[in-house]
Amino acid sequence: MAPTMTTETVCRLDVRALGVSDSGNIEAVGYHAESRTLRVWFKGGRVYDYADVSPDQFAAMVSAPSVGSHHARNIKPLHDCTRYQPDKGDADPPDSE
Repeated sequence: MAPTMTTETVCRLDVRALGVSDSGNIEAVGYHAESRTLRVWFKGGRVYDYADVSPDQFAAMVSAPSVGSHHARNIKPLHDCTRYQPDKGDADPPDSE
């Protein structure tokens, strides 16, 4: 079955964002291990949560030569996603490291 995408507001996750410098589309990524949720901040301002992403998949993404290409090939087509619609003041990624 193909992954689905919804536009519901989802709960705020306490994730630590990692800035992405080599991507034309992705600004930052974060991971919440307890829920196995990958959060991706795109440069256009949209934020998506990807469900059931393993810690190994997250590690592979952040260590890939191209985070954007890895996301397009290995995350987006395989995982359901929800557009995160942040509360006011929660639109920007947390301080990146």
